[in-house]
Amino acid sequence: MYVLEGFYESVYNARWSHVVEVTDGEGTGMEVKEGKPPQSWTYRAVGGSLEKDDGVQQSGAERLRLMVLTSDKEWPYSWERGVGEFIHDCYLNCEVERVWQIVKRDLTKWFSTCGKIKPSPHPCVLIGTPGIGKSMNAGSYLLYQLLHYDAEKLQMVAYFIADRTFLFDKTAKTVSLYTSEASILSILGSFSRRGVKGYIIYDVAMRGHEPSTSLPCKGWGMIVVTPPDKNNYESWAMQMGAVQIIINCPEENDVKAMCMWKKHNGQLEEEEAKEEAEEEAEGERRKKRRKKRRKKEEKEKNRGRKEEETEEEEEEEAEEEEDYWKKVKDRMNKVGPILRFIFNEKKSEARFIACEDAVE
Repeated sequence: MYVLEGFYESVYNARWSHVVEVTDGEGTGMEVKEGKPPQSWTYRAVGGSLEKDDGVQQSGAERLRLMVLTSDKEWPYSWERGVGEFIHDCYLNCEVERVWQIVKRDLTKWFSTCGKIKPSPHPCVLIGTPGIGKSMNAGSYLLYQLLHYDAEKLQMVAYFIADRTFLFDKTAKTVSLYTSEASILSILGSFSRRGVKGYIIYDVAMRGHEPSTSLPCKGWGMIVVTPPDKNNYESWAMQMGAVQIIINCPEENDVKAMCMWKKHNGQLEEEEAKEEAEEEAEGERRKKRRKKRRKKEEKEKNRGRKEEETEEEEEEEAEEEEDYWKKVKDRMNKVGPILRFIFNEKKSEARFIACEDAVE
């Protein structure tokens, strides 16, 4: 066990941004805004679950499409795992928010009874298509919200992923890494016996690696994040009487909003450079960037024409955004709205070939 310095603060103080759909005389566009949106989505109870209530949205108003949380030190999904990529942004669409609202509703009910009706909040299993962002987006967002939940009621959050566990102490404001499952189970049991309450996020990152039947311990809630492979959760879920939550794939406009955010945040150039390095070739994108740099140099020499330059830059940016969105949309049409693949050409092609081979 050792403490990860600065990681607690990075997650707790993650920065908010959001993307809204704006309707004007020319149609509907998207706009990136800094900060937390003034209003999130609204949900209504349907059976034992929740679903988005579109009827609350006023006609003509800005429509929230996407929220983004940015952590400087990334998220537990990539901590100490050597996943080979840096992921600072957590994308939150209405489905990710719905999952948190379900978890929060259960916590509220449980604390309202002071734990007298049942010893722990109801355990859950979050199931969704592999690659749509369950771990990176839903798992990270649940962690963020649980860290901000009343610390007098919920003192700890444990995040299990693969062979590692990150224990967040909300009182000390620290996060510790454990690599021994026996050790972390013993520690959580000790906290439980002392009356410490917490919540467990268990990400089944290794196929067939079901949670221990000793989890959750008394006074702790728990959600298992998994693809729809019953070997990952069925036995545990049956013993615990866990409730299933199904998370749907992102919609087309959710992905379009992610593209808009990437352009706004300067990530398109980084992704293009990465793809070119992987391909080890001079591509059209390099030529376009050189051409763009030359244009900028020429513009700097002619600062007197600021208005024209501004218009040209805006047009170029709009063209870049549209070109990037077309590329991502084409990939999405081939492999589906799978976030793990559609933002990288090489990964998308490999996924498409794998799907074709599987069909044949």
